[in-house]
This record gives sequence, structure tokens and C-alpha cells, in this order.
Amino acid sequence: MTVAQECYADWIRGMEEREQADRLSEAFWRADGGTSDTPSQQMRMLSGIQAERRALRAKMQASEDEQAARRGRRASVGRMSSVRTVATVSGTVPVPPLE
Repeated sequence: MTVAQECYADWIRGMEEREQADRLSEAFWRADGGTSDTPSQQMRMLSGIQAERRALRAKMQASEDEQAARRGRRASVGRMSSVRTVATVSGTVPVPPLE
């Protein structure tokens, strides 16, 4: 859990730094006589933020899976198949469908 908290704190710091850089950039743009915003730049920023969020979620999920494996919890295998199984120390065991 601390790994996830550290990752989230790093992400928040990065977002705050990016927001400050954006505010400064906009202030310099207006000081230089710029009158309109650039929507394409804003779209690129939004897609970049979304990509960072996806990467952070994947990293946090991998960390949680790793910690669960270390604790000996059962991990779900075959999420896309109709028959669910769980991996155990003794092998793979089928699990009844969820209702």
C-alpha cells in the first residue's frame, strides 16, 4: 500500500508542477501579445495526462498483484475465459461462475 501512496504522491507533485508550468506559459503567451488559447496543445496535454493515469494504474495494479503473491493470496487466472480458475501452490483449480 505504501508503494501506491508513494506513486500517487509523486504523480500529484508532477501534476502540480505541470499546472504551474502551464500557468507560467500562459502568462508569458499573453505578455508577448498572444490573444487566443491553442486548443490542440490543450488536447495533447489532456491525452498525456490520461496516458499517465493509465500507466500509474497499471503500475499500482502490478504492485498490488506482486504483494498479494508474496502474501500467498490466490490470484485470478483467465479473466477472459468463461471458466474461471485460480492458481494455487498445488495447481490450478476451477472456480464456479459468479452470479
